[in-house]
Amino acid sequence: MQEKNHTEIKDYEFIYNINALFEKKIILYGAGVHGKRMYALLKAINVDVECFCDKNPSVKKCLPAPVISMNELKQRTTDDSSYFIIVSSGEFFEEIIADLTQMKIQAYICTWHAVRIGIELHIHDSRFSKEFRNDFLQRKKICFNNNTIHFELLNQFYLSVYPYSILVYLSPKVGSSTIYEALNRADIAAVHTHSMAPKTGIPQIDAAKDYYMEKCRKDGVKIISVVREPVARALSYFMQGFRWEFIWDDRCQSSDLEAEARRWVMKSLEENEEFVWFDKEIKEFTGIDVYQYPFDKEAGYSWIKENNIEILLLKAEKLNDNIDLIRKFVGYPDLELVSKNVGDKKSTKYIYKQLKKNFKLPASVIKQQFENNTRLDHFYTKEEKQSFLEKWQSHIL
Repeated sequence: MQEKNHTEIKDYEFIYNINALFEKKIILYGAGVHGKRMYALLKAINVDVECFCDKNPSVKKCLPAPVISMNELKQRTTDDSSYFIIVSSGEFFEEIIADLTQMKIQAYICTWHAVRIGIELHIHDSRFSKEFRNDFLQRKKICFNNNTIHFELLNQFYLSVYPYSILVYLSPKVGSSTIYEALNRADIAAVHTHSMAPKTGIPQIDAAKDYYMEKCRKDGVKIISVVREPVARALSYFMQGFRWEFIWDDRCQSSDLEAEARRWVMKSLEENEEFVWFDKEIKEFTGIDVYQYPFDKEAGYSWIKENNIEILLLKAEKLNDNIDLIRKFVGYPDLELVSKNVGDKKSTKYIYKQLKKNFKLPASVIKQQFENNTRLDHFYTKEEKQSFLEKWQSHIL
């Protein structure tokens, strides 16, 4: 159900049907970086932009299309359903949508993120030129390969600059950004990574990994890691990584977001991806098998000390309950946690909210995860597992 007194955002509808791009008059609300990039993207697919809308009149001097005020926007869209407003801002998208709501703007409205995903999902639509499709596919290949290398190099660079950093080292979408940002605000040297152990096949990167693996085992290192309820974690990871991991890595098989989410999550759960991560990463990198150490399920943590290495392993659901423990581990008594990288605070929120509502899994997959998973049993109580089962009951196929 749409939020009360809130303008309806068509993000979820658009990624399934991009006709609005070709059938409606387009206004970009927001003339900053996202607005300019969206204009360039639409120009590349031969879609005209009628104008920008922005509160700052000074932007008129540097834009390729006219700029109108909110009052002019209201006048144009009154009793006219032929307009498509693209909210083209990352930081201020909620403020813009609040403005549209207050003025009761009548139009088809999406965020820039949904428009970008919709175009990429429907890249083979015949309304896109062959030149655009070929260019996109070529750039996709180049960018994906180089960006993967880029992140691997960043890990090694930060470890070189801050050799005695705390490693915030965990699988994706379990609460890493919250911890990492807290350490940054406290001016505590930290390196945030999801992967340190597996080889890449790139000699320079693999040599650096071997070097830091040996160095950390010899000199010691403090590691903070987190575990999270696996279905929610996998779905959250899908939403964050969907565009990059599926569209750009050619693993996307259709433009059906729900079907792709189901495939992603089922694969993650069947491979026990989150829990096997501790073997592939932590154990490989440090030599420590976290499953050989007791985990306090009620308190939600394990503090492991082996040789020169310390690991604070936390349960995401009890992260805030263990703030004093985190403070003690990092040696900073005033550390505060503030949620970061939360789906409901991103411009993807309208897609993610509807996806979570519609998402379905086979009953056998959910049952296997919460009733027959010894790795999950290491971290969660019987009562917690039952609550997870109940939570996902309404999402059974």
